[in-house]
Amino acid sequence: MDELLDFDFDEQRGREAAAVLHLGRSEEEIEALVVPDDTPELERLCLFLANGQKVQRESVILNLNRTLRTYRAEAIHRLIPVFTAHCESLDPAQVCNVADAICTAIGEGYLGEAGISEPLLEHTLAMVRAGGAAALPWLRLLLELLRHRLLPHKMMRSQVLEMAIAFSDLSSSVERRLASAHLFGQLAGASDNPSFVSSTFLEQAIALCQDTDGLVRAAMCAQIAPIGRAVGGVVAKQRLLPELFELLRDELPAVRAAAFLAAVTTYHFWERDATKRRAQVWPPLRALVEGSVDLRADGGAEQLELVRTVCAGLGGLLLLLRHDTDGGAAGAASGAASGAASCGGADGGGVGTLPAAPAAVERAADLAFAVAAYGALARHTDGGVRERAAGALPDIVRALGAERFCASALAGTIGTLASDADARVQLRAAAVCHDVCALLGRERALQFVCAPYRAWLRASTDELLDAVLVHLGQVVSLLLAEPAPHADGNGAAPDGGGGGARVFKSPPPAQRGVQPPPFGANGVGSGASGGGLCARSERCASSPASTISSSDGGRAALSTALLLELVGLEQRARPSWRRTLALLSHLHLLPSWFDADLVHCHFVPPLLDAMGAAVPCCRERAAIVVVRLMREAKLVAQRTMLAQRLLREFGHGNSFSRRLLFVTVCEAMMGAFSASFFISSGYVEALLSLLSDPVSNVRLAALRVMPSAKRALRVPADIRLLEQMHAAIERLRSADPMRDVRERAEEVGRLCKAITPKVGGGQLSAEDAAKQAEEDAQVHAEAEAALSEAKRKAAEQIAEQSAGKLSGKFDVGKPTKRPAAPAAPSAAAARGGAALAGGASAMCTASAVSASACERPAAAIAAPRVKLGSAPGGRQPGPSPAVERRIGTGRNSSDSLPLPPIGAGASAVASGGGARLSVPSGSGSRRGSAGDLAEVRTTDTSGSGSRSGPGSASTTPTLRRGPPSTVRAVAPASRVGK
Repeated sequence: MDELLDFDFDEQRGREAAAVLHLGRSEEEIEALVVPDDTPELERLCLFLANGQKVQRESVILNLNRTLRTYRAEAIHRLIPVFTAHCESLDPAQVCNVADAICTAIGEGYLGEAGISEPLLEHTLAMVRAGGAAALPWLRLLLELLRHRLLPHKMMRSQVLEMAIAFSDLSSSVERRLASAHLFGQLAGASDNPSFVSSTFLEQAIALCQDTDGLVRAAMCAQIAPIGRAVGGVVAKQRLLPELFELLRDELPAVRAAAFLAAVTTYHFWERDATKRRAQVWPPLRALVEGSVDLRADGGAEQLELVRTVCAGLGGLLLLLRHDTDGGAAGAASGAASGAASCGGADGGGVGTLPAAPAAVERAADLAFAVAAYGALARHTDGGVRERAAGALPDIVRALGAERFCASALAGTIGTLASDADARVQLRAAAVCHDVCALLGRERALQFVCAPYRAWLRASTDELLDAVLVHLGQVVSLLLAEPAPHADGNGAAPDGGGGGARVFKSPPPAQRGVQPPPFGANGVGSGASGGGLCARSERCASSPASTISSSDGGRAALSTALLLELVGLEQRARPSWRRTLALLSHLHLLPSWFDADLVHCHFVPPLLDAMGAAVPCCRERAAIVVVRLMREAKLVAQRTMLAQRLLREFGHGNSFSRRLLFVTVCEAMMGAFSASFFISSGYVEALLSLLSDPVSNVRLAALRVMPSAKRALRVPADIRLLEQMHAAIERLRSADPMRDVRERAEEVGRLCKAITPKVGGGQLSAEDAAKQAEEDAQVHAEAEAALSEAKRKAAEQIAEQSAGKLSGKFDVGKPTKRPAAPAAPSAAAARGGAALAGGASAMCTASAVSASACERPAAAIAAPRVKLGSAPGGRQPGPSPAVERRIGTGRNSSDSLPLPPIGAGASAVASGGGARLSVPSGSGSRRGSAGDLAEVRTTDTSGSGSRSGPGSASTTPTLRRGPPSTVRAVAPASRVGK
């Protein structure tokens, strides 16, 4: 501490000097660390790299990738000379890190300029010649320069080629010969002149194919393809193909494995004719595959690696054989047709069916051999071989075709590999499951992939869950997609192709008079639509992981089962925020998979919990998903209540993190809903209140969305909000204690002043107008549905009472029963009526999923106005407060809700003590037609049989069954008797 007090250093030196004084540094060392603050960044880095301490050099090298992304070629020209001059003072690990950072920048495209090669190549060649542990990263850097063609041709011939030829000498070390092999391949790929390779290093490359070291021969196998393409087909067939055959018969399994991959890669390169290709290239490949199938797990590590390589390459080999088989069969068929036309004469007769050509039969036999080899390797005792077999599944299905694959013995391979005891096999199968499903199509995927995929969704291992979550949306969308129709529009596509534009929602849409056809090869059919989904949930959840049968409800049961399994997956993913984030990236597809009520019931509560308890990245993603689900909600009441809950719990939350998240909610709301809904929900007022939040980060976040919020406002309707917004921004700009907030407020103020507010509602954008039209259509549709349901219920009750009255009229000797007055509304009905009158319904729960679809808000429907005509005797009876209309909830007949008001256009004409109401068929703004008349017959509740004046009796309609378009309310029983 005394040393710190005695040392006089400038305030400008400050933090850098103080950071090292406690380490016991001398004054001279501190002087070397001091860099003025106004020094440019690249110059500062050069000073640190040249004269800095170890910690400063480490900082420069660790951040070199970011520096290259920022300054690109300028960083190479400034830093590489300094690095070359002081390379000996750096650690070997730091030297390797520099090469790796430059390789990464070249691969990502930040260093695409050709000018970087001049300062970089000399040092790179020097590091490669030096050898040692640091030579390998710099060799990779040199190969990257050649691969991206960043070296001029002159530099390649004068410097790189000379070094590669020198390294290829047999007297050189194995490391140098390996480097020479890789350089020959990249030089051939970077050259456009065939004579360049043939005249310079072709002989040296062929000599390396016969090298005494197996590593060099294996490395040359990968260079045969680029060298062959560079020299041309004729020279390659004469000089390189014999070397490839020798490598396929090499004594080392590693060399044979590398040669097998090279032969599969260049299979079509050597011969264009399929027959010649089969005669020359296929026999050594077949011998290698046949020998690999016979190798067992106890043959040693090198033998097992050969078997794994062959199994991984069998998919590509099958694709090549299938191409030859289809091409040869087409050629044989065309030749047979031309021969038949020439031999048949003018009348075309005398020629029967020609036998298949021998070449086509042999090619089909080769294809069958490869399929059998894959089946044997998929059942190998080594888990690594089975893992490669699982990875090759997409190529196998692509080579055979979905129909042929499912008809072969390989169809069961999917389930076998998916349920393998080795976790690596299951992981690889889960990684390629989306490709297999897309190739098989929906129908065959339901038969062969659905059961193991459901088992993976219930898996307990974290690695398997991570593999499943990567492509969850793609697989579930395919499994729940509606089948493509036949030509007659009824049924699934014959090829089992994966689905149409719409996806299946549970329960399926009702089709009057048409039964849904079975889908899938196992005859899975559609179950009954309507309610009962929750009743099937436990049965589907406890059912084994097998293909859904028609007894389980078909597609509806599959949809319900997947819904419950996704709910369980969400619960198991909660402990890991990475897994939760991966799941949240697919949950925006939920409305396209399942019914909106089920999604609202099962997924909105856990998403709201995640918004309040998860890590910040998961909270933001969950907020976006909640807004998306709120947009897709089936009922306006669900949407309204969820919007108000978000406003209450997050917009006015006690935690600053909740208020900060509310800004993200507002951004998502402005993108998903119309400006009218956003303003009417009270979100603008909540945003303005966040501008005076005590936490500065909340004020900063609220300022971010002010320009978007101003674009949603209109004048003169929202003039008060505009004034409050401008006043709050001006207050933050001038008086906020935080400098960041003041700067942001000044910037936002300029942006808001440049935005012209909309006048009235005639300047809506096309997107906003479409959103508002959709919201209005949903409200109108719910009003129409509520009115139709009320009329249907009333007609049913009228018909029932009419039938009872007629039966009592013809029963002689039996007393006529007076119709009982309707029971008083239950507590549930009163609560339901209050919720409907307030414009919102209770959020659906797991025990009332099927009844939630019948809840309809009544705020969108105008209150009824019933105008009574003149009563007998010239008296005008007043309206009776005892008139009530009641309907059931639909699916649960024990509960009843008040009948939604009919509309302002209803009128009643008294006729002989009764009243006739005309009920409009649409909303309150539409007129009722003649078919919409409803007869109201009042019931005397005062005890007397007649009405002597206004208000002397209350009228309660007794609803009876009638025609679908007519609702009748029956008069009192005493009047009926008269």
